[in-house]
Amino acid sequence: ATHKHEPNPQAYRMANAKYTDRRFVQAFNSHDGNALDQRHADNLKFEGPGGVRLDGETAATKYAMGWLTAFPDGKMTIQKQIVSDPWVVQEFTMEGTHTGVLDGPAGKVRPTGKRISNKAVSIVRDDNRRQTAVHPSYDQAEIMTQPGLMPTPATAYPTNNRPPPPRAPGPLLRPPSPRR
Repeated sequence: ATHKHEPNPQAYRMANAKYTDRRFVQAFNSHDGNALDQRHADNLKFEGPGGVRLDGETAATKYAMGWLTAFPDGKMTIQKQIVSDPWVVQEFTMEGTHTGVLDGPAGKVRPTGKRISNKAVSIVRDDNRRQTAVHPSYDQAEIMTQPGLMPTPATAYPTNNRPPPPRAPGPLLRPPSPRR
């Protein structure tokens, strides 16, 4: 057991993980590529949506700065965060106006001038105050539909959030047969 006067190594590491990720968000929101490089470890492994796989601090910083080039007013806001040494899980919102070219896995996307707001989750490993693994996940379809780059997918329910009325039985939908 740890006594009050003895340092708790796990609490110290968890505080470092929180510090590292708070500094990353500050660097991202400041659009500071040098500060982002300082948060990324040389051996960083990045796995993102669309099959994006990156190795090293330079590639990860270039990816983040690519988003900020496409969304020059882009900001990340953390809603929830869970820290379990050395891992940090964050739920966040990325917001910005698409006024720059976005380099995506399928090629360059020209500016639309539209504003987006996208929820995301990121799982990050922090070692020695630097990110060594980053695994973000976000809805790619939402990123494409909000600025009008693809049609909005059909929803299961109408926009009033009520389920559709029951359908009359037809050739594809028959009531169950009574059991004998």
